[in-house]
Amino acid sequence: MAQALKAPIHKNRQTTMARINGYISTGSLFKNINLTNEIYGERAQFTSLEVFPILGQHGSWQQYSFSDIVAAQFQPASVGQQFGPTWTTHWFRVRITIPSSMTGQEVHLRWASGCEAMVYDSTGKVLQGISPGFREEFILTRNFQGTQPGTLYVEMACNHMAGAGDGNDIAPPNPNRTWTLINADVAVFNRDKFNLMNDLEMLYGMANKLGDGNHIGMQAMFAANEIVNLVRLGQESQASSVASSFFADRTGSKAHQIYAMGHCHIDTAWLWPYDETIRKCARSFSAQLRLMEEYEDYTFVCSSAQQYAWVKQWYPTLFDEMKERITEGRFIPVGGTWIENDGYIPSGESFIRQFFYGQQFFRREFGVTCKEFWLPDTFGYSAQIPQLIKHCGIERFLTQKMSWSLINKFPNHNFLWEGIDGTEVLVHFPPGDSYNLQNSVDDFVNTQNNSLDKGRTNCAIALFGNGDGGGGPTRTMIERLNRVRDTDGLPRVQMSTSNDFFDRLDEDRDKLYKWVGELYLELHNGTYTSQAKIKAYNRKCEFLLREVELLMAIAYASAKVTEAQKNTDMATVDTNWQNVLLNQFHDVLPGSCIELAAQDAWRIYEDVFTSLINLRNTYHTRIIATGTARALYNPLPWEVRTVVFMRPDTLAPPTGANIQTVTLDATAFEDQTQGRFRVPNTFSAALVTLRPSGYTLLAPQAPSTAVTYQANSPGTGFGTYRNGTISLEVATTGRPFEKLFLNGKAVYNDYLGKNVQPAMFYIYDDVPMFWDAWDIADYHLESRRDPDWSNSSTMTQVSTGPIVGCYKWTASFGNGSSLTRYTIMRAESSMIE
Repeated sequence: MAQALKAPIHKNRQTTMARINGYISTGSLFKNINLTNEIYGERAQFTSLEVFPILGQHGSWQQYSFSDIVAAQFQPASVGQQFGPTWTTHWFRVRITIPSSMTGQEVHLRWASGCEAMVYDSTGKVLQGISPGFREEFILTRNFQGTQPGTLYVEMACNHMAGAGDGNDIAPPNPNRTWTLINADVAVFNRDKFNLMNDLEMLYGMANKLGDGNHIGMQAMFAANEIVNLVRLGQESQASSVASSFFADRTGSKAHQIYAMGHCHIDTAWLWPYDETIRKCARSFSAQLRLMEEYEDYTFVCSSAQQYAWVKQWYPTLFDEMKERITEGRFIPVGGTWIENDGYIPSGESFIRQFFYGQQFFRREFGVTCKEFWLPDTFGYSAQIPQLIKHCGIERFLTQKMSWSLINKFPNHNFLWEGIDGTEVLVHFPPGDSYNLQNSVDDFVNTQNNSLDKGRTNCAIALFGNGDGGGGPTRTMIERLNRVRDTDGLPRVQMSTSNDFFDRLDEDRDKLYKWVGELYLELHNGTYTSQAKIKAYNRKCEFLLREVELLMAIAYASAKVTEAQKNTDMATVDTNWQNVLLNQFHDVLPGSCIELAAQDAWRIYEDVFTSLINLRNTYHTRIIATGTARALYNPLPWEVRTVVFMRPDTLAPPTGANIQTVTLDATAFEDQTQGRFRVPNTFSAALVTLRPSGYTLLAPQAPSTAVTYQANSPGTGFGTYRNGTISLEVATTGRPFEKLFLNGKAVYNDYLGKNVQPAMFYIYDDVPMFWDAWDIADYHLESRRDPDWSNSSTMTQVSTGPIVGCYKWTASFGNGSSLTRYTIMRAESSMIE
């Protein structure tokens, strides 16, 4: 039972609430007496501060070992100095002497520069990450007894948590930004003042959220006001007991149960490149380990095996610390995937490989198998996902992104999701509608009140911690939670794990609604087309990986490869798969990342292509040896009769009957600027029949009906291509005007209500409300218009048969845009390409 509270002298709630808020705010009105400005007491400057700048491209930090840093030539530095430009790294050597006047006190190192940073000891051990705005201190000692910390090092990256955009978070990064070192010192941390501030924050939050007409809310206001009075009278111990007594009043047995867990969503690339994510992981994870030293029951969940693997590679001592906490069940791997991937574009095989490599890593390194699919921030979810994840042994799924839908609110937070084959999995959407909760009273009450499944289930997950750019939970968030674990007027809150929550939710499975089919996000539709080249080469890499693995299986089964060769080559394939999976991250494959991250993706695809093509060539040689006869390999499990285009190789181009040479521009199919993706412009075309999943000697065949071309009468335009199955009439009136015929009959499109015309191009406005590369606003449909290319288009005959018919059309339009299109008819095909 709480002790009796004194009511404020005046009945005016507005002035009382304003007074309480003044004592916990960062504003200037109460700055000389409020608690916020009393948390840090005595301060002392560093004994010395020196800097060693690493200037150059992003990623240049990886070129320096810690021993290189220790041996570097440092220069004097000072508070107020500016550092940059964007993406550069600056190492600081910090020598500290804590004054004897701080004996018996808790002493923190403080660092504020607006940049992300990380503190190391003199041996190179990662101590803790620094996150601008919410984690700008590191505990040097909880009780100073004369032992000095000596020399420390601070690695400062010239970028904010959300990259380096000007104006707003998703603006393109400014490569010339600088950051100012605002504060660097040691200071006494007054934990009692810090605790009182958190008491007042939660009491004020309850009074504000529960409102004027709520008895418990009014009592919270009375308690907070009484604490302010006691603080002003110097009776802080009594003030603390007022708060403890209030929070000790228990909630009812039917209260909503919140399963809270620390969370740190680190986009594997987004407003920063991949190499900066590596350091984000180290900063964020080290900070969580320090919190686990302070709070014995603190639990932290973290997905993405790739991020753990990076820490293992670059920060092995930090990885060992993480493993200890994972063994304790407090640092908890979740999700089971290599990264948090896109939910639509990857192939089914890629989805399976996400779990294959992710779960393999978690089992090998930690002895852990994840039980849930964890994808909180992906832009929609294919209807195939339930059967895919259940095939991988997972029957639980978590996301919150559906709360972003622009028009229709999703009807449930807990439900059974049925896929296209009838497979069901258990799903939870945290009703706080965020994976970055701050553990405020608002967060806990909203988690309770927003639930759309009241009466069906009485539990929910609260994911708390700063995210997207990393950082994770803070000391303040944990203190807030600890005060209201079981407080009358609020839902019950407990530190927990994903498994404990889903076990509890599963008890209510038979009460839940079912959703059948796709989980479609009504936002970010533009991510289906942004960065189309990344999407195209994702698919090409998926196909190439399948082909190489099938060749390896054939070689191994036919004793054409040794065990040692197989193991070496499988390691190469594994690396390539992991790189392709990395690029399937939900801001890279959808194209919602900055240019630097897209360039990273291109470099990865180039490396994958080079590696796999070399491996493919090696296995062709191992399986069929060498010689002058040509064989074609068909990786499909069915017979194929088609026209194939063959690139030139080390042999002379194939010649003879039924071989046709086709010359296209060098940029016909690939972007010539992409280095290793460059292709030749001359091909040999032949009609062949290929056996399934194997090799067939090249035996070009005469088509049953040759491809022919008949020109229109002079002055009336182009002409007609035929192959015996389809015909294509082409006329030119600024753009190609085409009609397609199948077996002599015009192909009619019921939806369009007219004959098929393959060459229809239109321009639409692409000016969404906010997310420029992500969204396509519905009003774009009202802006359709024909490009103005009547005076700039040309049509060129490329090939008239007998194996291939082809013409090229080029046009210019708009402000310097151009279009080149090849229209191809193959012998015996019913398709126009």
